[in-house]
Amino acid sequence: MEEGEYRLMADVEDRHWWYDAVRRLLRRLLSEELSGSESKPRILDAGCGTGATGGWLDERGHVIALDSSAMALKLYGENHPEATLLEGSVESIALPDASVDLVVCVTVLYHANVTNPSTAIAEFVRVLRPGGLLCLVEPGMKGMRRGHDEVTHGARRFGSNELRELVSASGLEVEKATSAFSFLVPLAWVRSKLPLANKTSDLSNNASGLFGLLGALARVETRFVARRSIPFGLSVLVLGRKPH
Repeated sequence: MEEGEYRLMADVEDRHWWYDAVRRLLRRLLSEELSGSESKPRILDAGCGTGATGGWLDERGHVIALDSSAMALKLYGENHPEATLLEGSVESIALPDASVDLVVCVTVLYHANVTNPSTAIAEFVRVLRPGGLLCLVEPGMKGMRRGHDEVTHGARRFGSNELRELVSASGLEVEKATSAFSFLVPLAWVRSKLPLANKTSDLSNNASGLFGLLGALARVETRFVARRSIPFGLSVLVLGRKPH
């Protein structure tokens, strides 16, 4: 991404409704995983950015924050000094085999600088210990490409079953596959019809989420997604377990 987008991310991460919604979703889905061990787990925040979605993990374990951007890591470290910072690509991770308990990767595989999502997933599987968990959240709805994708150098979006199939093909056992943020689809459809030349980041406006409405809808949906799966949404989420 552009350096300005990282600075914007760091500036709004504590008050933008979408970041709050993603953190709530991850906390709900990973709560059992993070509370089931007597010792603190080793967690890889892969493609961590500034810590907007995964920085909270340092409350629950020993975090390794991986990103290809030195600026992103600098901003991550300023707010999360306990994390271990690691500069590099998700397609070639400088960690030993079976060295982490949990990999969390949020809106990274869709980026243009990831040449092959399957290669990145294979690396996640390699560094996971047997029994470890992979959590992926990526943009869904292939037809919803819009100006935000241009600003963030998004190269791809994933169909509802595509991410699940990639995780399954990597040898992981899929424990959950669902879409999320279904209530955003109508808004995103409208924005996808605007000229891509009209490039704006989703972070540069509407931080309140229509004065709290979008955040309230996200909280309701999160409770449902924790128990069931939904067939469509602006994001797709997969949890995969590495066999023992």
